[in-house]
Amino acid sequence: MITGGSISLGNKECFLITLDALNSLVKLPIDGRSPASKYFRSQQVPGIALYFNGKHAEGGFDVRYMIWGLNRATAYMVDRQEFFDWRFTLRWQNKFVGYLWYLYERPREGLEANKTSNWSNLTHTKRDIAIFENRDQNAVFDFRIKDLPSGTLSLNDVIMVIIGGLTDIATNDMAVQVRGNSFHTELAPYRGRFELMPAASPLYFPSWFTYDVVRQALGSFAAWYLLSETCKPAQILMFRDGLYCGRGSLLVNRAKLVEVGGVEGRERNSTSS
Repeated sequence: MITGGSISLGNKECFLITLDALNSLVKLPIDGRSPASKYFRSQQVPGIALYFNGKHAEGGFDVRYMIWGLNRATAYMVDRQEFFDWRFTLRWQNKFVGYLWYLYERPREGLEANKTSNWSNLTHTKRDIAIFENRDQNAVFDFRIKDLPSGTLSLNDVIMVIIGGLTDIATNDMAVQVRGNSFHTELAPYRGRFELMPAASPLYFPSWFTYDVVRQALGSFAAWYLLSETCKPAQILMFRDGLYCGRGSLLVNRAKLVEVGGVEGRERNSTSS
């Protein structure tokens, strides 16, 4: 059941708060639990909050249901182009698991919240290239993104494939090395396709190429598209401590698209190969 819908929140604002929440949730064990009553707020969109209310306060809210709920809620808004203050009743296999609210509110203190830092981590631009810097305990990763000359994507195509990618990597420990020599994901019927791979021979799989690196690359792409005025396909180059180490892209998926209605029956394809 979906209720509410009286206050318009804006598509970019909903995308921002959703991506902030996903960026935090994918770092948690997929079979773990978050507090049953959980707010997510962002410095980027101070007037909007996400609120999860789980079925049993003493048991917490399953992380897998929170991630799945964000994926389906965003698809609902995108498919209808209705970005409002919805309340979603989440059911998994016909079993009630909790509520998800997109709230309009005046910023308040005293509520438990995940106040994220500047998620876009844009450090500077050089000509038409955006550079995003990510630091972890072992290295500094720079992601340099540039438009490609042909093709067009919509913001919906871009954000949904990024949300699909974050949902896919959530089943893995972020510190684990990506299986195989590349990661790619797509989400029908949206037209985007994301790919990322290290700059190495097919027989060499670097230990630094972890799911957390994929998470950082997806976040950098999200920032690029939400900050830019166009939605062209784009290339991403990865640098580790200043040395080129890999590449990726977000392209138009030329494969035949599957016709589906609403937010049910959405076909996914994500692999590490």
